[in-house]
Amino acid sequence: MNGVAVRKPSEKFKSDQILLFAFPVVAEYTLVPSTNEVPVLYQDQSLAIIHKPADITVHPGAGTGDDTLVHILVGQMDNLSEGNDPSRPGIVHRLDRATEGLMVIAKNNNIHHLLSAMFQKREVIKEYHAWVWGHPIESEKIEGYIGRHPTDRKKMLFSDTPLNHTYKLSVLSYKVIQENEFGSLLKILLKTGRTHQIRATFSARQFPLIGDVLYSRVDRKIKKEHLEAFLKNKIEHAGLLLIASRLAFHHPVTNEWLDYSIDLPERFLLI
Repeated sequence: MNGVAVRKPSEKFKSDQILLFAFPVVAEYTLVPSTNEVPVLYQDQSLAIIHKPADITVHPGAGTGDDTLVHILVGQMDNLSEGNDPSRPGIVHRLDRATEGLMVIAKNNNIHHLLSAMFQKREVIKEYHAWVWGHPIESEKIEGYIGRHPTDRKKMLFSDTPLNHTYKLSVLSYKVIQENEFGSLLKILLKTGRTHQIRATFSARQFPLIGDVLYSRVDRKIKKEHLEAFLKNKIEHAGLLLIASRLAFHHPVTNEWLDYSIDLPERFLLI
């Protein structure tokens, strides 16, 4: 401002002052193909349905390296859609880094557009399985709103009413399919697709997911439950017990009904 660097965002200026803006040059991003591979359950010229392992970030971002799912797909697939971001080829939807499960990958831009529209219109069936602490009622439809947590920007917050204009409608239903002395295994059907939807919803209902270090204090919970030492060790090493176990939709080109499921991994069965 008039040749002096502005140090405070709240700095005021007058109409006769001169402002100079300097924008950093954005370096061109190059995706380095990975030699790793992920399981492919279905594949044709238009799309693929893959099984994303746990602890893999879907696409590059702040703090990631060349070890994301996108790097694997670039090395494994012959073609991927460009999408809306050069660092996210083929990615129509995403799963959290800690979440394992099924994803659909677009191989060209037309399919990418069609699949995105199907997700927006809720024409894709998305089923999950998750272990939660405690014992919620047998089945329930939970409807509310999800937005960014007001004090912890890494988290989302579920609320029965929207706290501000950024909060979006969140709908899911679940059914308890197994219980033990400290937790419940749920089958969850997502009606909407919000960031951290399952994790934030059940945390707000006081049934946080087992292994979720962001939304529950796992160590305190394990100590409180007075679990046997060998069981504590299994839970601590199982990771986030959330998996996208089923994905079903009509093929956007052939209209064929695609319905794929995966079995629960061994870490889900240990507890």
